[in-house]
Amino acid sequence: IIEGAREAINLLREYGHKVVINSCNELEWIKRTLDNADIRYDKICAKGSSKPLADCYLDDKSIMFTTWAESLPKVLEMINDKDNRKW
Repeated sequence: IIEGAREAINLLREYGHKVVINSCNELEWIKRTLDNADIRYDKICAKGSSKPLADCYLDDKSIMFTTWAESLPKVLEMINDKDNRKW
């Protein structure tokens, strides 16, 4: 788990945003890893799933992930006026 991931992801959920983990790994491994790290999430889209609909993607195509300390403020700025309207 990347340093700051638990705090950043859990903070997003505390702010009322839905967190969907999208990964090419196996579902059971993702669940076990997140649960062991006490990372809260709303849904997991695992290997074989389509990329979920979202207001913001934190990856290498939307908000370039560097560290949570640098990326979280960008995420919060992008979704600040969103109201989880579609999902």
